Amino acid sequence: MTPHTGFVLLDTLIDGQFLAFGNALLHLVLPCLALGMGIAPPLMRILRSSLLDTFAEDYINAARLRGLSESQILRIHGLRNAALPTLNIVAMQVSLLIGGTLLIEKVFGMPGIGSLMINAISAHDLPMIQALAMIYAICVQVVNGLTDALEVIFNPRLRFQ
Repeated sequence: MTPHTGFVLLDTLIDGQFLAFGNALLHLVLPCLALGMGIAPPLMRILRSSLLDTFAEDYINAARLRGLSESQILRIHGLRNAALPTLNIVAMQVSLLIGGTLLIEKVFGMPGIGSLMINAISAHDLPMIQALAMIYAICVQVVNGLTDALEVIFNPRLRFQ
């Protein structure tokens, strides 16, 4: 396999090696689980709390009286209104997730920006550390901006009149 992009998943697809693509995906399962285990519990707790608050509203009872099933009520009314607090928590958890990639890359021996940061710290390469910290900060700010835009989409009260 000749590296075209440097990303194993993309390179295997470009070369048409679908078995290697599946193998690369399988090797990403444990790192993804390790990253997700840290942020999933607070997200689930906030979403559950928001859904309980939403399901106590009068419009949910009206939807039940109209004959909608619980799954339809959840999809149409519940998740959209319960998503706002969860979306805010996701934005706050992104910094934890990005910082967690440093540890995950080191533990699983994966090459990436986290490993580059650890190597730069051990080599006392200050310009590289500053550049990588700036990249991390930009990523967090982009996610926060996207979160604000999604909040405006989900919450019509935030839109300009």
